[in-house]
Amino acid sequence: MRAWFASLAAVVLMASLVIVGGTQSASAGAPTKVDWPIKGRTVSLIVAYAAGGSNDIGARLLAPYLERDLGTPFAIVNKVGGSGQVAWSQVALAKPDGYTIGMIALPSISLLALDPDRKATFSRKDFAPIALTAPDPNALAVRADSPYKTLKDFIDAAKANPEKIKLAGGTILGSSHVAAVQLVATAGIKVAMVHFDGGAPGRTATLGGHTDAVMDNASGLIKMVQSGQLRVLGITGKQESKFYPGVKTFESLGYKVTLSTNQAYVVPAGTPKEIVDILAGSVKKAIDSDDMQKRMADLGFEPRYMGPVELAAFWEEMESQLGPVLDLAKKQ
Repeated sequence: MRAWFASLAAVVLMASLVIVGGTQSASAGAPTKVDWPIKGRTVSLIVAYAAGGSNDIGARLLAPYLERDLGTPFAIVNKVGGSGQVAWSQVALAKPDGYTIGMIALPSISLLALDPDRKATFSRKDFAPIALTAPDPNALAVRADSPYKTLKDFIDAAKANPEKIKLAGGTILGSSHVAAVQLVATAGIKVAMVHFDGGAPGRTATLGGHTDAVMDNASGLIKMVQSGQLRVLGITGKQESKFYPGVKTFESLGYKVTLSTNQAYVVPAGTPKEIVDILAGSVKKAIDSDDMQKRMADLGFEPRYMGPVELAAFWEEMESQLGPVLDLAKKQ
């Protein structure tokens, strides 16, 4: 009997060791808290457009909040070229360690990726979404002393003078360019489209009289409108903007011009989910703060937060509808 109990005790002991060992193995394989960011190590926030444009302004507005919250520097890096292709290629190829972030403009990044002629080295799958922070309508603006007081004035003049009116349309295949193309197509007019490496140079060209009008993000125009330098003739969106009281939407004026820019942030695909979640949480904290809400409103932005999952779905749905828009833009 004693021998039997001894054998049973040995079996129980062995089973206990197996269970404990299995628990230890499972524990060892469990995810651990990621050590990111390393305090003091700079995070590069790459912006695809020239300094002073609405996307650049949005990134520079957000960066200080991320710095304070995460305790490490965020450096804005303007990588201009190829209508965003240079910057987004760099982000896609960067090490997926959280120290390179891209500020993207939707749908511009998708238009480039979907256009076979551009031979982009990236596609949607090369990025992990972090967050969307602000939808930004496009608007058509002229100098305050322009003879075009209304959208009808502008369109009538373009019809009377085919390809004579110079329209600053932003970067090629940028949302402002595509919105300008939508206006030209739906109004049945012909203009001389002039492209720049961002919204700021286009606004400057219009103020200097080098172009007759500019299609740009509404947030980028607001200071010049408020100072009396520019006048907005129409705006994209389903409803009028609170920042431009009295300015009608293109659609309400009979022209189906709907495309807006959506400012969002990404990291290279393969970046650990823990890092993505940390960044998304920090962005949300910034967007939800009263101070940020006020500062964004002062700059003409209407804050809207989307997290990684919602942004991924939004991005994919948008891409599924861009075929006809891309075909139209490539003709201008």
